[in-house]
Amino acid sequence: VGKFVPNLERVERIFLSHLLGSDFITKQLDTNSNTTAQANFGKADIDKVTVDIPPLPEQKKIASILTSVDEVIEKTQSQIDKLQDLKKGTMNELLTKGIGHTEFKDSELGRIPKSWEEGPLSNLIDFISGYAFSSSDFSETGILCVRMGNLYNNEFDPLRSPQYLPETFSSKHPKFVISAGDLLISMTGT
Repeated sequence: VGKFVPNLERVERIFLSHLLGSDFITKQLDTNSNTTAQANFGKADIDKVTVDIPPLPEQKKIASILTSVDEVIEKTQSQIDKLQDLKKGTMNELLTKGIGHTEFKDSELGRIPKSWEEGPLSNLIDFISGYAFSSSDFSETGILCVRMGNLYNNEFDPLRSPQYLPETFSSKHPKFVISAGDLLISMTGT
């Protein structure tokens, strides 16, 4: 564990916090850090990072603006969280009771509208297991390949360790080509 102690004669504390969290700095730290499974960096790596340093009064203004934006983001995120909760409740209601139904019947999953039918999910989808790629399948350019490594910390990042397939892959294996509206699911790992 390391600690950054700001030189308050040269840098405003909140400005420094925003600066250290910027993509500009994290990219430099990533580039300069010891590249192992877990990134490591020390004083020598930090010495390699260059920054633009505005005068203190301007730093304070920049910090104030960025802090205001953070506050708006927090309020917006709170509203998003409330809307997501509302959506979950609404989905539960709509997907179990429908709209405007007055007659219901018992099903394996509980009471459902009388006009609804019950059946396996497989009646609604075609499930296609992923393709088992070998390293010889990949090429320098072409079609971006979606792999398990693109799913990390509950996020999908298609450019995380990207691999490409030759353009001919789509004609040879059309069922593995992803189209808008397709739903992908991680079968193992994340």
